[in-house]
Amino acid sequence: MTAKRLHNLDYLRGIAAAGIMVYHYTSWVYGRYSADEFMARVGVYGVSVFYVLSGLTLYHVYIDKLEFTFKSLLNFSIKRIFRIYPMLWLATLSGLVYYNKAINWFDVGLNLSGLFGFFKWDVTFSTGIWSIGNELVFYTLFPIFLLTARWNKLTFWMLMIVAAVIYAYFCFVRMYPGMSAVQETRDYFNPLNNLFLFASGIAIGLAFTNFNLKTYQSVVIILFGIGLWIFYPVTGARIDLLTGWNRIVFGLSCVLICLSFYKFNYELQGWLHVPLSLLGEASYSVYLVHPLIFKLILGSGIIAIPKVYGMLIAMLATLVVGYLLYRTLEKWFIRLGQQLIQRLKLSNLS
Repeated sequence: MTAKRLHNLDYLRGIAAAGIMVYHYTSWVYGRYSADEFMARVGVYGVSVFYVLSGLTLYHVYIDKLEFTFKSLLNFSIKRIFRIYPMLWLATLSGLVYYNKAINWFDVGLNLSGLFGFFKWDVTFSTGIWSIGNELVFYTLFPIFLLTARWNKLTFWMLMIVAAVIYAYFCFVRMYPGMSAVQETRDYFNPLNNLFLFASGIAIGLAFTNFNLKTYQSVVIILFGIGLWIFYPVTGARIDLLTGWNRIVFGLSCVLICLSFYKFNYELQGWLHVPLSLLGEASYSVYLVHPLIFKLILGSGIIAIPKVYGMLIAMLATLVVGYLLYRTLEKWFIRLGQQLIQRLKLSNLS
């Protein structure tokens, strides 16, 4: 039985991808944002929204399917590999063209294999790839979280407490204002720093699948979560958004926003539904190719136009290229993975 697609989560996924694109493009053109600016929060916590959505979506799809058997886990792994790796390879290999440091081919191998997320999560060859390394770590742990959520909820909530303690350790101990940029990047990109967000998505599915919110309640929660991004007082540099209670508040806002979209039961009109759905479907490609397209248009020196126009052209090109990659490369490999599952006689687990 195929799980019903959650279009509301597609909307949010697409909005987050577009927000991160706008954040990067505007900061690369106009300079870094400070912690008190809304776009700084979008840049940092748009990725956090991805993590929560990832856990929630996987819970929704696999709660009644995944078993702790070789065939079931192989089915899950094949689907994830054929969904994630093609764009990961494309982004990594394309990023090497613009990489301005000496290339360590061992690191390239770690990136192409996906193992960088486990060992060298801060060594990548294009902006944004680090988060895919995080996701691959989370996928490895997902069966444990899901199966405990199904079989022994007490064990699941104990795992959530462990993830929360680790999250707090990074918030209050490991990361601190004034730390070096190199160490900030390494700690922020660490999968353990973000595991709680992914696990929170699973927890939303477990706790709220059969819980309904009225439309106005969902809207109020969405506005509250976004309001925290706009009005919650934080000043200073990016690191100030990533430490202490600030990290707790913004992490909570991501969970609330994802919960409210998950339970949002109002059907959007076609003029909104169609573009938001398409953007959500293409969000993975949009997220990974946007730094490469920016460099191609504004960083290569081939096109001599004012940066603001180049930025707008790059945004449009990113959306078009991202959608075309989804329709061609991504969907082709998804079908190829499904064919492999059928050949291995795993299709009854799909």
